[in-house]
Amino acid sequence: MWHKTLCSFRPLRMIPNPVPVDVGWYGDASTSFGVGVVIGKGWAQFKLVGDWVGPIHSPRGIAWLETVAVRLGILMLIELGAVKGKQFIVRTDNTTTEGVVRNWKSSDRHVNSEWKLIQSILIGEEINILGQRVSSGENLLHRTVFLTLMINNDELKKISFFLVGRQNMNKLSRGEMHMLHAWRWSTLLSYNSAVKRFVLFAKKDSRWRGLPVSGNDITEFCLEIGRSFTDPSRDGVSSKTLTKYLFGIQAWHIFHGATYPTGVKPRINLILKACDRVDCMFPKNKLKKSIHIKHLIFIYKSCTNGDEEQKAILDLILVAFWGMARLKELTYDNDEGPVSRWNSILTTDVDIRKLDGKKVTLRLREAKTASAGETQLIKLRGQPNILCPVEAVSRRLANARGAETSLFGYYSGKKRVQLLRERVIHVIQLLLNNGGYTGFSGHSFRIGGASLRNALGIPVEEICSLGRWKSDCYKLYIRNYERYELVETKQLLHNINKAN
Repeated sequence: MWHKTLCSFRPLRMIPNPVPVDVGWYGDASTSFGVGVVIGKGWAQFKLVGDWVGPIHSPRGIAWLETVAVRLGILMLIELGAVKGKQFIVRTDNTTTEGVVRNWKSSDRHVNSEWKLIQSILIGEEINILGQRVSSGENLLHRTVFLTLMINNDELKKISFFLVGRQNMNKLSRGEMHMLHAWRWSTLLSYNSAVKRFVLFAKKDSRWRGLPVSGNDITEFCLEIGRSFTDPSRDGVSSKTLTKYLFGIQAWHIFHGATYPTGVKPRINLILKACDRVDCMFPKNKLKKSIHIKHLIFIYKSCTNGDEEQKAILDLILVAFWGMARLKELTYDNDEGPVSRWNSILTTDVDIRKLDGKKVTLRLREAKTASAGETQLIKLRGQPNILCPVEAVSRRLANARGAETSLFGYYSGKKRVQLLRERVIHVIQLLLNNGGYTGFSGHSFRIGGASLRNALGIPVEEICSLGRWKSDCYKLYIRNYERYELVETKQLLHNINKAN
């Protein structure tokens, strides 16, 4: 590049303006779909072709795609009339891309080749760019790419009942796409379950006439599926579940522009109140059990010399325990293929710092309790023993071989395999059952991390901060230690700390 520049040197050039110009430039890329660029009011989408990855021995990755997004943005900027001598801000939610723009080079061969093309364009047009890192929530393209991914990956089939009532079932309108942004994907799945239950009920009794539904239909639906004094043996749903169903049906009407029958609200409230009284007759759900240090040690001994999947699962559950994270936040939607960046934890979401001991921060997008566009953090501190979560993250990064890919995954040959929540729970339950430990669930690790800290006298404020709780709901995760359990746990911690 230097040789080419010197050979084509022009003695007269615009003096660069050091003040960067903000033109509203955002770029984003996804291995599941392609590239998107926004500049001011202009935007463009580019879909990937089948062989974009390239040869197996030297495949392209997400870092290359993000760099391509920068080049496409430059070409758009030129087409829109970029002024020579200016320096333009380009925003990206990819740390690697920001580093490439700042350093003008990359250790990735494909990224470096792409950057040479970018440099050639910048020199020829006498402009420059300045990379600016933003969170995924701040990236205007991020949630748009998420919705496009749903459409192109047939994800919309999972909310097919919620979409019942549309004239064109094959294509979402621009307005419908925009409105779906109001809900998290998990919320849409929940609403779809509610609508499915109602539609099946209506069709069974020949009540289905499309939207809007009548107030009488809503009333009969509640009486049909809710718990009742007149038929206590019937396996109905609780008042809490019924309320969630009604929220879903109401959202269904709003999305389709139909009028929800609010006139029956007083009768519905009576039905819910009656259901609530019936609920008192049923035994409460058994509290989920808490993972203790002895269980973690058992899992460690079972997995540390196991296959690649078991090693990945071990590292994941250590992070889940010490970080008080939900397994859903650390696992993936698909075990193979491209990873969805909008709700998945990647190797680039890791921030390792060595200050007063090892610390790791993991960035979470679309967490269950996060506000729209908010990125939450899982904060991990090193432990002086075999159960250290920081070492677990370091092992996962080493396994990823420097690629931007799933953090909690492993290679099976040349193929990257992501961990699924259901698979992790199945393997852990199988291991624990073999050791005589039964009754544990995926939530047991989040409960275990909170309960251990509470038993050791950690302030509630710190527990809430680490667990990302903003209300008294943290109490639902606390399981009190018996005296002998606390003594046993402290002794085990002492032993493994000393052994390390």
